[in-house]
Amino acid sequence: MIGKTLPEYIFIRAAITALRLVAPVSILYLVVSAYRHSFLISPWISFFTIPEALFHLFVFLPRRKTLAKPATYAPQLLTKEERKALFTRCFRTVFDISQWFLCSDILSIKRENVIDWLLWGFFSHDGKNADEMEQWRSEIDDFISALEVKALAGANFEEGRNKSINCMRLTFDPVVVLHRPLIWYTIVCFVDMYTAGHLASLGFRHYAPKKWFQAFPPRPFSIFSRASTGLHVPYWYRPHRSTIKNPVIFIHGIGIGLYPYISFLRGLVASDPDVGILLIEILPISMRMTSMPVLPRPAMLDEFYAITSSLNITRAVLASHSYGTVVAGHIMRSQQATEGPPPPTKITAYCFIDPIPFLLHLPDITYNFLYRTPKDANEWLLWYFASRDADVGRTLARHFFWAENVMWKEDLEGENAAVVLSGEDQIVPTRKVWEYLTDQPHGRERWVKEDGKLEVLYFDGADHATVFAKRTSRTGMTEVLQRFSRIDVMN
Repeated sequence: MIGKTLPEYIFIRAAITALRLVAPVSILYLVVSAYRHSFLISPWISFFTIPEALFHLFVFLPRRKTLAKPATYAPQLLTKEERKALFTRCFRTVFDISQWFLCSDILSIKRENVIDWLLWGFFSHDGKNADEMEQWRSEIDDFISALEVKALAGANFEEGRNKSINCMRLTFDPVVVLHRPLIWYTIVCFVDMYTAGHLASLGFRHYAPKKWFQAFPPRPFSIFSRASTGLHVPYWYRPHRSTIKNPVIFIHGIGIGLYPYISFLRGLVASDPDVGILLIEILPISMRMTSMPVLPRPAMLDEFYAITSSLNITRAVLASHSYGTVVAGHIMRSQQATEGPPPPTKITAYCFIDPIPFLLHLPDITYNFLYRTPKDANEWLLWYFASRDADVGRTLARHFFWAENVMWKEDLEGENAAVVLSGEDQIVPTRKVWEYLTDQPHGRERWVKEDGKLEVLYFDGADHATVFAKRTSRTGMTEVLQRFSRIDVMN
């Protein structure tokens, strides 16, 4: 991430403009050259413009239509009791429903607008099937009555629909993506190779699925990778040799793969070279074009446990960042499940860094990542290189189900866990999350629950992901993971 200074703003806007101009300028150059029956300036330029034009016309444009298709996976519909319990949990925290409608006046929201939002949020329904809606009518009426008491002080939502406003319905709204030129994917390839070289120098070995050519740009080093037990998930593993500590598993967030975490991983290795480290890669959120979308929760859990079992990891500490904290939340729930056989790997402690799942029922994260109009340099960086990336957009707009991904502080009860918050996080409402988890107003850098099981760290001045760029925060997170990994401490 970058900051908010004027030079950074000028740089990022110039970079975005340059990348967005590559395709139209290439097409215009070729059209004018064809009209003149000769290449302008130099024929050598065609070696750049022809691939860029073809890539835009015959790869990006057709693929953009494919990405907009509905997801093939959908979570199981909640029961009436489960919906009521979820609704009750949501409204234990105070928030302004008008923020979900991108408006400032709650009185402008009419009853049918609220129904649209409730159908999406609690029924995963777009409202087009009247028969299905009818069976939920009394339930929806109860929800609206509760909203009127809480949000309108007992007044009623006006009948009808306000056509001038729309609510944010993440999985129903259009997938908005922007073209990335071939030159950008060339940069991604070089960064990927650079990252692979660093990880190899730290003792990591790469494991790739049999169908290793699953993403573009290609990953040449995968030719030398070992075979992954998982069918779709690649990973890096540094062997575990310690007899007094458990290995660490790390799941990254949206961005350019594992590159932003190199310094953090180097420090983690240096803190105890005998502790093994497993790095799970999620390519659909790594600025690549992938042959398939992000795995749904059941498939991802199967892959995760297949990988850990193949590496004989029976106990481990799980650290995760940003989108990776969503996967970590699924893993935590699988560990807590009372039905079926226990998972083959026991997670003894969790570290959630810049967490997405807490207070996910609030509009902040959805708005900040996908709907906000960027202003500062860091917001423009997020907007173009993450929010408008094709596969990231597909992941969030078609495969991100909030009711499946949300976590509550009750989920952490009895678990050894640390939550790391960045004070200037432009995505996560960190002060709200601090107050929610601690039941205290923010005013310090570290809070520990009475039983010692949960601690919350707050790094003031850090933006989303910049905790990995600053030595102080990296050291703090490393110390937490080293303490968590001790077998005599975390049973």
